[in-house]
Amino acid sequence: MASTDEGAPATRTPVPDGGPACSIPDSMLTSSACTPQFHAGDDTVNRVVSHIKAAQEFCESTAGELQLQLQHQLQHQHHHLSPPLPLSSLPRQMVMVKSDQELEQKKDGNLLYVDNSKSRALFAAALDQDIIDLETLRSLAQTRELPTRYRALVWQLLMHYLPPQRDKWATHHLEKRLEYQRLVEELWVPAHQRVKALGPRATNCVGDHPDIALYCQIDTDVARTYPIGFENLFSGCTLRCMLRRTLFVWSRLHAATGYFQGLNEIPTMFMLVFLHHVTDGHLERVPELLPTTLVTIEAEAYYCMTLLLDQLQRFNKEGASLMHAEAMVCHLESLLAVLDEPLLEHLCGLGVGLMHFAFRWFACIMLRDMDMRYAALLWDHLIAHEEGFSVVLMFVCAAFLLEHSQKLRAMSLEQVMDFMHRKMPEDLNNPKQIKKLVAEARKLLAASVMEK
Repeated sequence: MASTDEGAPATRTPVPDGGPACSIPDSMLTSSACTPQFHAGDDTVNRVVSHIKAAQEFCESTAGELQLQLQHQLQHQHHHLSPPLPLSSLPRQMVMVKSDQELEQKKDGNLLYVDNSKSRALFAAALDQDIIDLETLRSLAQTRELPTRYRALVWQLLMHYLPPQRDKWATHHLEKRLEYQRLVEELWVPAHQRVKALGPRATNCVGDHPDIALYCQIDTDVARTYPIGFENLFSGCTLRCMLRRTLFVWSRLHAATGYFQGLNEIPTMFMLVFLHHVTDGHLERVPELLPTTLVTIEAEAYYCMTLLLDQLQRFNKEGASLMHAEAMVCHLESLLAVLDEPLLEHLCGLGVGLMHFAFRWFACIMLRDMDMRYAALLWDHLIAHEEGFSVVLMFVCAAFLLEHSQKLRAMSLEQVMDFMHRKMPEDLNNPKQIKKLVAEARKLLAASVMEK
């Protein structure tokens, strides 16, 4: 993903980005929560404030439409990400708020379109059940290409965000949305108000209050979040506001790990996949989505990110506060010592510990090195495997190192570092190579399990 690896602490006042007015429901804001106080006469700030006021007025004007959408969801007991429910099947006012003539946002790229007719029929049959058989679904996801139109729902089911009982989906996602909104109001809004009250002095007060420091750090990373292939989509105010809240709430509730650079990449992936689904693949229509649709996607991205990060922590010893990437690098080193000890000895002899390059792989789950179109394909495989996302990811990295072992053992320090930062992204931005690495990873994993 195209964002800077290392960055100094924030040196600018965190303010909402310019661009279209943020579509945020009133319950996510207080009357003054998004009205920062800055020096009068600053044209940029005045423009930002005008956008915020427009967002608040917009939320008030669409209250009736939001209520209509909520009633529709409860009446039909149907999750808004259900596979056979493209936007065209809903009344326009239930999903969109802008006309075609109002759309000015440049169209971004699309996720790789996967829609093999036989695979589509198999997944449709598996998902068209009152109670989803998760083992059947997992087996399908491992052996067949996951059709793009079903990705969001399959991910949520296999990650155990959604229950397998279809009749519980509407209630579940509504409860989760309300729970997330409560967390935002309790954790993010007070911090936002503190930063607002301090104005330009906020960056000088990061040492006085941990929330201000966290807020500034997240604001800095969100400002440079431009997922490869979807730079335009994530350059506007709406999605950046969603990212800020998601990251802040998670970091506050996971103080032992805390926020780390690269965390911003993970909810970005979930938001992209869920937005891709709810717009039926037409991401240029994101500005048309109603605020309740956006906050639902934000909540789902938060909970899926939480489930994923909890799973990634499985390599940490009980009570340890290591970041997941550190623990995974240690386990990859142990695995490589068994699979290819000469390679490990050569790298150590050069002074190249796996931490020098594998930490980046695991911290960002490859997202900084991959076009999001291909990252979604890799995540399909990682989420589907019964051994878990983190285990398969570690074996994918091991498969990559084994494939290039002979070359690496003949390289100098500079050549190794250049190869690692160049070749891994090259391999992972090739669908055929992704499938090859995943297949090799599964073989290694199966052999490892048999040895135990």
